[in-house]
Amino acid sequence: MCVPRFNAVDDEQEIRAFVAAAGAAEVVTTGADGYPLATLLPVVWEGDRVVAHFARANPHWRQIGPDAPVLLVVRGAQAYVSPSWYARPSPR
Repeated sequence: MCVPRFNAVDDEQEIRAFVAAAGAAEVVTTGADGYPLATLLPVVWEGDRVVAHFARANPHWRQIGPDAPVLLVVRGAQAYVSPSWYARPSPR
C-alpha cells in the first residue's frame, strides 16, 4: 500500500490510540474460492495482538485458515453500533 509521507504514522502509541478511538476495522481475507471477504468488526488491541469479534452467524470466520493472512483496515469515525448499545427489553 502506498502511504504518502505526510500521511505516514510511525509512532506506535499514536497508532494504538487511533485504533482504540476507531474501535472497529474492516477484516479482509481471501476465501477458499479466491474471492475477498470483508466484515466490519469491533476490535481491541491487546499486547501485540489486535482482537476482533465475529458473530457466530457470520460465515466469514469459518473461511479463515489457521495461517491465513488478514488485512485490517482501520478508518476514522465509524458507524458501527455495538449490541451493548441496544436497549434491553423490560422484564415481564
